Order: sequence, then structure tokens, then C-alpha cells
Amino acid sequence: MATQKRKSFWALALCFGLILAISMTWGYKNPTANTSADPLIDREKTVLKSGKKQLVIVGQNFESDMAIELANKKGVLTKGQANFQNSNTIIISGVSKTDFPDGVATIKLRNSKGVEIKEKVAVIPSAIGPSPLTEADIRQIIGQGVAQAQKLGLAGTFTVVDREGNILAIYQMKGASKTVVVRDVGKAGTPSNPQGLEGVGGSLFPGAVSSVAATISKAGTGAFLSTFGNAFTTRTAAFIIREHIPPFITNMPSGPLFGVQVSSLGCSDIKQPGLPLGMSGDTGGVPIYKNGVPSGGLGVEINGEYNVALNAPKSLGNVQEFKDPLSPNDPFYFREGVEEITAFAAVRGFEAPDAITADKLLVNGLRLQYRRTFPIPVVNAVSLTGVGSFLAIPPASTSPADVRIRTNVPSEFRDIILRDRPVRVVPRFFPFKNGATLTVSEVEQVLFQAVREANRVRAAIRRPIDAPAEVNVTCIDINGTPLGVVSTPDAPVFGFDVSAEKARAAVLFSRSDSISLLNISGQGKYARNLLAEGLPMDGSFAFAARSVGFIHRPFFPDDIDGAPAGPLSTSIDVFSPLNNGMQTDYLLQGGGGGNDIVVVRSIKNVLTGKDTDTAFKQSTFFCDASNGRSRTSLFNSTTMIFTGSSPLYKNGNLAGAVGISGDGIDQDDIIGSYGSENFEAPPERRVDRFFMRGIRIPFTKFPRHPHIGEE
Repeated sequence: MATQKRKSFWALALCFGLILAISMTWGYKNPTANTSADPLIDREKTVLKSGKKQLVIVGQNFESDMAIELANKKGVLTKGQANFQNSNTIIISGVSKTDFPDGVATIKLRNSKGVEIKEKVAVIPSAIGPSPLTEADIRQIIGQGVAQAQKLGLAGTFTVVDREGNILAIYQMKGASKTVVVRDVGKAGTPSNPQGLEGVGGSLFPGAVSSVAATISKAGTGAFLSTFGNAFTTRTAAFIIREHIPPFITNMPSGPLFGVQVSSLGCSDIKQPGLPLGMSGDTGGVPIYKNGVPSGGLGVEINGEYNVALNAPKSLGNVQEFKDPLSPNDPFYFREGVEEITAFAAVRGFEAPDAITADKLLVNGLRLQYRRTFPIPVVNAVSLTGVGSFLAIPPASTSPADVRIRTNVPSEFRDIILRDRPVRVVPRFFPFKNGATLTVSEVEQVLFQAVREANRVRAAIRRPIDAPAEVNVTCIDINGTPLGVVSTPDAPVFGFDVSAEKARAAVLFSRSDSISLLNISGQGKYARNLLAEGLPMDGSFAFAARSVGFIHRPFFPDDIDGAPAGPLSTSIDVFSPLNNGMQTDYLLQGGGGGNDIVVVRSIKNVLTGKDTDTAFKQSTFFCDASNGRSRTSLFNSTTMIFTGSSPLYKNGNLAGAVGISGDGIDQDDIIGSYGSENFEAPPERRVDRFFMRGIRIPFTKFPRHPHIGEE
């Protein structure tokens, strides 16, 4: 009986399969289809529209009589109706999320010539987007900001982005400054003696930095750093990227995210879209929440200066210390106050939930900063007609060039199940790939091990207190190529790029040809510094991101004021977060001469919409100052210099690295270490066996009592 039932089942399944195959050969015959070329599936645009119960397959060279096979993890689907729209689109109707329980579809196409292609595609759009902001919401936010700027007698530029950095609107008031100068407390740079980014837009490349670029970076910072469990502003960012935390206290360690400002650039091969100036520490960037849901960020530029907040007054030649509450008499009022006050007035009604703002979070007993103390103004949104104008959003794949306000921009992320764990992926990095020595199954194992550990580690910068860490995990090949990138469901978006940078830092410094790669990319000075310290840099030592960061601090060892700078840092007399040594110097490199340098490429890419143009990025070197000669170890802006990666070894040889970025740096370390299980660096090769100036270089550091429920 059982055998007969099985035979009946398979006969029925075969029947359904034939019906599906027949149905999928019906459709509109497109006379323009290129039948001489092989079919291609665009994994980035192929997506399931659950509300319509449609799988939209996008690609090239489709034929109306093409055979189609659709499968999930259990096997071939025997349901669905194929409708050929044209040579670029096929719609499968009658399928839904339940047909793809792990979020993945396998699509097989065979054309009339018998050419067959097969693609594994993540098809379920992530709940991270699109933003719930409506056009009315965007107009209200900007209208409130404009009303506050008018109240101050000032004019500004405003940008709203969604949680992933897609620009939703740019508005510029009449009389607003069109450009900004990048300038902090470091020594001013000149064309003959550049000092990191100090002076870019002024003495360096005059006019190169538009105020729009500044607002995009500020808005993106508020959006990228904020989640359901924490809300950060650009002031929060400034608090955690300086040479000391707290910023004004000497002989304290550097901020936990020291260096994060050089990430998510508009030329990164990882984060798309990116930010023209990377992450920002200039005030005026705040997150936007709608009904408690993280929905994007707002950036405000008024004073014409792009800097990093939280400098000591004496650093700027002021004798008067600032005081709370903030007042117009404060020496920092125009530098730090007017943009922050305007931004908070603008997002009234769209504020972050009070329980998760940065000032409710403690890191090593220190309360993070969210904003200066001042009464948030209550203003009514003004009519935007005649006060200024909405500027055209840079052209992108999701909109025509003349769009002035966008809503409902689709998410780049897709939700899948990694073995038994929910994660987000991006089609550009899924399915996972084989590396030079790592197999695709080993890449998946590394990613899974890291996610599994993240699910039991207590987050450091998230409420409630016992929430598990939300992180981004990247596995990088020995040549710097991303083999797989995943994010847990509420991971902060900034870590998507940073996790790759951390992994690339471990790879770059653990390779046998590190010195050569540094020289090729214009970092010869720092290569010589390392050799002068007796560090061979020939593959003898395995580096983690913590190791690289430790030798990239303005004091060595970190937190000892008066100690000389580390070999990768600039000296403290010219130091600023915008001039921190190798990391920021890399942004001034470029192979084309003139202003063809990384930071200018980044600005241009965003303002022309090229930062989301995959074909453009595949044909250029964007963030790689060596123009391809350093392979891909430096593709997304340079190395990251705070904690959270582990090198991967296979049979005793360097095979790649895993990078983690999310809810706390020590948490990133332990998660990365668990991710590297069975691929750990040989103990005798770890760089913590090396003493520089009599000081051991660290490798990893774990938090105390890291796991939820374990005391």
C-alpha cells in the first residue's frame, strides 16, 4: 500500500511538473529578444513580491518558448504560472514566501539553442526596508528644520535618507552655503604638505566638498548607527572616535570606534549606496524614527565647516569652557550648536524612542553622548515654496535623475535562513563563493559559527540590557575578495562595510607581501615605519584588527599621553580624527593624478549616482588608490583600525579572515574568534608573541561574562 501511495504521489508530481513546464512555455513573443546570446539572470533585481504572489525574474535575452524550472530547498516546485513580459522580465504568478522557507529560490532556464543556466537567488526583501516615511513626512521634517533655521536667521541644506542610505530628498534654502571646508583641530593641510583630510575643500581641492555631500554623510551616519535597540547621532559618533574616551580626559584609551569615520564611503565595493565623506562626527546628523521604527536619518549643514564635535575649547584657542545648557554665548554655539538644534527641531514627531537614545547606554561605565543640553524648539513646518528648492536626487537605479522626493525605495537586503539562523544578505554577495583555498561550504561554516555565537553574546550598545548582539559578518579571501557577507536581523548598517574593512585589515597585515602592497598603494612611509620597529611583515605573524588598531594610535601604548605615536599614526601635534595617519592618508592617494584621489572619487560617485552603479564599479577601481595593483585588499577605503576580526588559516597557511561589526568591539572579537573555529591562526604565529618597544601587541580581547544568562 505504501509503495502504491508513493507511486501515485510521484505520478501526480510528474503531472504537475508537466503542467508547470507547459505553462512556463506560454507567453508574449518578443520580436526584439536576442536569441543569439545566452540568457542571464540579474540576482540583484530578481525578487519575490509577496503581496502580489509573484516572483519577478529580471535579466537578459529571455525567450518566450524558454523552459523554466523553479525549485526551493525541498525540490522542484509544481506550482506557479509563467508569464513572459519581454526579453528582460519573466513573472511567475501564484508563488509566495511559504514556497521559499529559507528565502532562496533556484531558477533554471533553457533557451531554444539548449543553453541552460542555473542561479541560486535570495528572493525575499528584508524587513529593513523600504522606509515607512511618506512624502508628507519628509516635507514635514524638512519644513520644521527650515522653520528653525529661519528662527536663527540662518540658511541651511537638508538631506533625508532611508535606513540604508538611499537619498529620499535634498533641500537647500536660498542663501545657504554651497560648499564646506573640512577642518578640525589638526594642522591645516596644503597641496605640498597634506594633513589627512584637514583643509579638503579649502586649501586642498577648493570647492570640492559641497554642502550636499556633508548632509548626506551626516544623515547616513544617524541612519547607519541606529537600530531598534539604540539610537545614535553624529555627536555620538564624535564621542567614540576620538583619541580619548571621554574626549577631554587624558590618559584614557581611544574611542571604541576609533577610525569608523573612514568607512561606508561612496566608492566602497561593499556598502551601496555609500556616503561621500564616510561616517560623520560633525553635528547635525540625527536618526529618524516613525512610530518607534528606525526609518532613516536627517543631515543639516549650516555653518560651512565640516569637522568633528567634542574638541576641548583650548584646542581651538578658546579660554572659555562651554557649559550646559547650550546657549548662544557658548564659544562652540555656531560650530556645534546651530546644526544640532535645527536637526532636533526638524525631527520633532519623528524622534528616537527615549529608552534607546545613546545617553541611556554605558560603555565601560561611561555614558555616551546624544546631544548637548538645550530645549528642543517647537516649530511649525513652513511652506517650502519660495524659501529654497528641492534638488535633484543623484541618478540611481531606483529612480530617474529628475526625482526630487523619493519614497518606498526597495531594500538591497534579502532575508534568508542560514542553516537554522535568520540573517540578511545582499545578492551581490550571495550565494557564497569559493576562495583561493576556502571552499564555499567552509565559508558558510565560518559565517554560521559567527552568527551562532552572536545569538548568545550580550550586546554592549543595545537596550534592553540582555539583548543578544546584532552584527554583520564578512568572510574575506586571501586576496581581499568578499566570499560571503551576512547580517543578523537588526544589525546596524554601518557594520556592513566595516566588517569587511576589519577582515581586510587582518588579511593585508598577515600576508607575506604586506610591505609591497603598502608601497604600491602609496603607504610606503608606514611600511618603512613598521620595518624600523623590527616587525618583519612577511607573513611571520598573524594580525587581527585589534593588532592593527593598537599600532595605529597617536599614543603607543594607547591611553598613555606623552608616549610617541604608533608606527601607523600621525604624531599628536598634528593629529585629529580627520588626520589620524595611514588610514586618512590613504584617502589622499590615487593613480590618476590631480584630484583623482580616493576621497574625491567618493564624493563624485555619490553626487553623480555612480556609487550604486554596479557595472561602473566593476569597470573601475573606485576606492583602490593603487588602481588594481594591490588586488582587492584595499578596495573599500583602507584598513579598519578598531577591533573585530580574526585571520583564517587552513593547513597552517593564511586563507582569509572573518570580520565582525555591530554591538560592541569586545563582542566583535569573541564572535570573530568563534567564527574562526577550526581555522584559527597557529598559536606560534599570532602577533601577540611580538613585543614592540617592549610592549606586547594584542590579538583579541573578550568581554567579561559575555554570554546571556551566564554570570
